[in-house]
Amino acid sequence: MYYYMRPTAMLIFAAYIDPVTVQNVTALVESVDFFDDGTPITVNFNTANQGLTNMLNMITFNQYVNTSMYNFMGSSGTLTRDLEWAMLQANCYCGDDWGTNTYHFNTTLNRWQKNAECMILSLSDSSVNTNVTQLCADYDHPEIPGYVLTKERETWLENNLFDFPGESRGKRDVKDLGTNYPFYLGLHKNNNSQWTWWNYDLTEFPAMYLNWAPGHPQAGDNCAIADSNDGQHLVWKSYGCDPSMTGLGFSLCQGPACDATTTICCADCYYCEVNPNCGIFPKKKAIKKRSKKDRLIRKMAKVNGRMVRVA
Repeated sequence: MYYYMRPTAMLIFAAYIDPVTVQNVTALVESVDFFDDGTPITVNFNTANQGLTNMLNMITFNQYVNTSMYNFMGSSGTLTRDLEWAMLQANCYCGDDWGTNTYHFNTTLNRWQKNAECMILSLSDSSVNTNVTQLCADYDHPEIPGYVLTKERETWLENNLFDFPGESRGKRDVKDLGTNYPFYLGLHKNNNSQWTWWNYDLTEFPAMYLNWAPGHPQAGDNCAIADSNDGQHLVWKSYGCDPSMTGLGFSLCQGPACDATTTICCADCYYCEVNPNCGIFPKKKAIKKRSKKDRLIRKMAKVNGRMVRVA
């Protein structure tokens, strides 16, 4: 168990490090899950020191994008702006078991950037759900069936939902998901028979990027699933929209992340934001520290009329 309200931003300025310290810090980094307990931000004032440079690269290595993040040079003319950006990034996170942040490569800044949204694969009992949105219904955190708007996002999902961070990043194999595969997407036909996605308020917007498998979409299908024909890459197939009829209770779910303006991903914190009379702001509570794989896949069940996480 561990305690947190918001993850910690760890800011490290460094110009020299001796070999013994390098070994100690290396052991610390290997034993602490920095990118889920907090955000390490480093500034290197001596890039000629290879031991120091390697250590800072290791501290800021993010397995979700397979590269170093928030690692800056002290000589940079944009250091102040870079640190401001990194601190804002540190305040964007997914808490209370609601998945992991997604990332995209910002071509303007030429670096990976965390998005203010959380994604997770969710398994529910299909027999008690009659539409796709119910598979992601959660009373504590607003969630919708996930949307995949670009090829970059789809590739990121392939690399992270199927090649679990911390495991071998060799040849992808979507069958690592076993029986939890395929899964619903938020893609569906609207009342005008156009393929659309849901917003968080369940309004709709048109799908601009599509990745249909050969022979799809098929007539009569109004929703879509992510599947694979080669065991390595995702393709989309049209599908029925009633999980109780299709027997599929697995879905990609998506919800807003916490950021500098909201604690929406923290159930207790969010309750006090929307209920002013909740009393004292909730104390830090014990949260079960889950493996990275458990942050990407969950099992839900209806308990006392509410959907709750059971695994």
